[in-house]
Amino acid sequence: MKKIILGLDPGTQFVGFAALVMEKNDYLVLGHGVLIPDHPKKEVLSRILELGLSFRELLVKYKPDHVAIEKSFFAKNADTAFKLGQSRGVFIYEAMQFGAVIAEYATRVVKKSVTGHGGADKMTVDQALRNLLPISGFNSYDASDAMALAYHHSLELKKAHLMTHAIRT
Repeated sequence: MKKIILGLDPGTQFVGFAALVMEKNDYLVLGHGVLIPDHPKKEVLSRILELGLSFRELLVKYKPDHVAIEKSFFAKNADTAFKLGQSRGVFIYEAMQFGAVIAEYATRVVKKSVTGHGGADKMTVDQALRNLLPISGFNSYDASDAMALAYHHSLELKKAHLMTHAIRT
């Protein structure tokens, strides 16, 4: 059961991404980083367009079977939450157009899966991933958050695979 999973930590200024190959109990990190628009201070709709186009390039490069994306959360600032929703919509649309299966996860669920604690800080998540995967480090917490999403999704896929086989036997 070889799967390529692209984790995505969405935003309107910075978007963390991480590509992970899962095959049985082995992992291979294909890449990770942050998408940043050429002009991060320009109007939000222009940034979202630019980030969406960059995301499309990632889809072509990594050819993911699955895209794991962070669920929206209720922010104190409604305008920020609205803009994040617009951004997420673009990424989900692009991934679905590409044919990837979409999975959405709440941040606390992912953190608990990776570290054992849903309230873990970003440094703890980063360190846990370094212990779990063949990787020496990340260039940003946005990238490690995206990798946490990809890793958590891989665990969910393994669980579903085990359940399917347990039911058949």
